[in-house]
Amino acid sequence: MELKEFISQSIISIIEGVTVAQKEALNHGAHVNPTGLMRTIRNIGENAIWNNNDNNIAQTVRFDVAVTVEEETATAGKIGVVSGLFNLGSSGKSEEKHVAISRIQFNVPVLLPGSRV
Repeated sequence: MELKEFISQSIISIIEGVTVAQKEALNHGAHVNPTGLMRTIRNIGENAIWNNNDNNIAQTVRFDVAVTVEEETATAGKIGVVSGLFNLGSSGKSEEKHVAISRIQFNVPVLLPGSRV
């Protein structure tokens, strides 16, 4: 899996999970991520982002991905993501291998679907 697919599928899975939880919560008289709530700046932090139309506060999806890149002689390969880790797939045999490991950390703000109260 490539990094872009990993990020996209992770965010979509979170949104779909919230949508399913909203429907189930209504069966119990509850709301998941309700819209129209009042907010105070001191309770949500300096960098909070929200939609002024319905006071829906953006949730931050934090990614911390370990990156492992292997270079081998006489191979063809590509980099992809497997379970949050990068994976270098290759074909051919090699006598020499170089490995570099680093991390990618980033945040993506997401306005989750709101539930009307």
